[in-house]
Amino acid sequence: MDDISQDIQEKYEWLYGSSITFMEVLHAAYRNKNPNAAFFIRDSSFLKELPSDLNHRFRQDDEFSRRQIQLYKENVKKRFPDQVFTYKPEVESVDKTSSQVKLTNLEEFSNQVLTFFKSAISKIYPLEEVQPEVEVTLMDKLEEEQNLFIDYKTELVFGRQIEIDKLKDCSNDNFQKDCLSEYGGKNDDKSYEELKEKFKSSDDDELLKLILAEPGMGKSAVLAKLVQKIQENDENDLFYHFVPVSATTRESSIIIKRMLSFFIKDEKELKILEEKLPEEMIISLLAYLRKNPVKKRTYILIDAVNEMRSSGSHEHLNWLPPTFPKNIHCLVSCNTVHQHTLRKLAAKQPLVFSLTPLDKESVLNIIDYYLGMFNKKLDSHQKQLLSENDGASTPLWLRLACEELRIYGDFNTLSKKIELLPNDLKTLIEDILKRLQTEAAIENRKALNGTLCLLYAARTGLSEDDIPVLLGSENEPIAPLVWAETRRLLKQFLRIIYETRTGYERIDFIHDSVRLAVKSVLLPESKDTIKWHYKLANFLLNDAKKAPFSVDEIPYHLEASYQRGKLLDFMRKNPLSQRIPTYDRAQYVNNLKCTSFVHSNLSKVKSHSEIEMTVCHICQTGMKGGLNPIFNRPTEACYICGQWLGSGHLNKNKIYMCMQHSNMYRHNCVLCNSFQGSMKQKDNNLYVCHQCTFGYKYNLCNYLDTTNESVEES
Repeated sequence: MDDISQDIQEKYEWLYGSSITFMEVLHAAYRNKNPNAAFFIRDSSFLKELPSDLNHRFRQDDEFSRRQIQLYKENVKKRFPDQVFTYKPEVESVDKTSSQVKLTNLEEFSNQVLTFFKSAISKIYPLEEVQPEVEVTLMDKLEEEQNLFIDYKTELVFGRQIEIDKLKDCSNDNFQKDCLSEYGGKNDDKSYEELKEKFKSSDDDELLKLILAEPGMGKSAVLAKLVQKIQENDENDLFYHFVPVSATTRESSIIIKRMLSFFIKDEKELKILEEKLPEEMIISLLAYLRKNPVKKRTYILIDAVNEMRSSGSHEHLNWLPPTFPKNIHCLVSCNTVHQHTLRKLAAKQPLVFSLTPLDKESVLNIIDYYLGMFNKKLDSHQKQLLSENDGASTPLWLRLACEELRIYGDFNTLSKKIELLPNDLKTLIEDILKRLQTEAAIENRKALNGTLCLLYAARTGLSEDDIPVLLGSENEPIAPLVWAETRRLLKQFLRIIYETRTGYERIDFIHDSVRLAVKSVLLPESKDTIKWHYKLANFLLNDAKKAPFSVDEIPYHLEASYQRGKLLDFMRKNPLSQRIPTYDRAQYVNNLKCTSFVHSNLSKVKSHSEIEMTVCHICQTGMKGGLNPIFNRPTEACYICGQWLGSGHLNKNKIYMCMQHSNMYRHNCVLCNSFQGSMKQKDNNLYVCHQCTFGYKYNLCNYLDTTNESVEES
């Protein structure tokens, strides 16, 4: 009893001298007459087949213990007459070295277990008559995902009530102006006025509001709690979108389409808007809202815009307006380290709300709550030590630190362990990763590191079925036990994501801070990630079952592993590429272009034909055929995105090569590389659409360089 704490004894009404196993049965089954408890009693007749010196392994030696077990069985049979089963095993063999006994004839036992639990489950969840299927739209599925994420995020939110109330109030007085400069953002009044003109802002508009916080500070949890707070009042309307929920929710097009669906209920009008480009959709939505003002106070909450798929691109957040119509309050959140996102937001001159560290009371509550879930606690001195660490004011740091202390095995040195905890999130995660590498068996260490590297490269998580295959060799996955051990070790860093579009469940990191720590510990050089992108690209490309559900990831990994030739082939010849939005396809192909300028003034070139990009007669007539319009009628399709342009000259720009490439290829067909000679074919020029000029029009060479292939993975 000395090993059992007083609060546990009181909570479970512990019987003196009872084992933990006995108390588990007593508390979970016997006292409350649990209908879902089953008792399987082994017939002891098999003991006659064993040498007498092995009997002690299956029965108690002393009379008191044997009598105690006998009474236990009798009382269980009386209390649960229909839930007690007897099975009769036989001895199959006895290992001469270890004296381990192997039993057989257990089929009846396994059938009894299966039958009982099927029956118990059917009583709780009875089979109902099959109802006609109700069509569930993509938007419905995304809504359900968002709600599950909110439940997950609000589990460990303590305190923060003042911040949540201020955000709900949305008064401009609760926010700061001009405070993004320290994060690399620059307020440009001229650009700001141009943005306001672009989105047709008016003087009584509501300004964009930004929630800013350091990584791990709990901004997603605060926003999730804010959602719940706003929903308490029917007088408010609320649209919310948490970017990190899944791969689908990271796309700007999904955010905008969900927003359109929220505000516009006319399906016909909605369908027209959804066919536009992202910025045009938002401009049209704002025009609609100015024409049809909202009646209720309305909130738009978008969490973690720094984690959007477009976060590294020039077009990132171009669709987000600097103001919204009156009575519509838009709040977006971002961390303090993603410089590109901060610069993009700074151009919109938002009002800023900086999330402050946790207060002391909230820190202590989280410590008690988290450790209490596992029936553990710290003494007052240890709690004081932990709460005084600078990192404790960051919720994610505190959660990970509590988990480290929970699994720490030496109580005598626990206080010293607390004192040695680092005071920043990045170092704490790095230390945990290094500890896991040390604790993992040598044969499991490769799987542990491989899993971390794969998830880092994958950007949107991976299926649990795929990771063991990727870690194996020659299509043989790693052993299930190795994978189970890897999952166990990494449990605190992983979460399950349900991918709406595909129906797959993916494993991903719980937070971007884990991704950054993995890079620091395992992938310090950019070249270190190439082999993992190479592995993922070829795995997804060659797996016929996975490829249709990974079309967005295939070009990403081909580009990241510098497989430029394969990337172009995929975009132009693989049917799966047609599922990728035209704009995204154009971006990937555009990145293959030569970066040299054609000439600052085309008039200085003696003959434009010297640098024009052309095709041979066979390719021009489409005799070679192909999936992409560029192969069917190349002179009437955009050379970059493949969009059909027609035979007219509207929306068409003739394209050229730089002098270097024109000297090498001006007499060759751009598509098939066959020699054409110096005689120019009639109307065999290639063109790009206005969108694919990407602002440079005639100035950049359009030759697609596919020579920079990566070396194969080692």
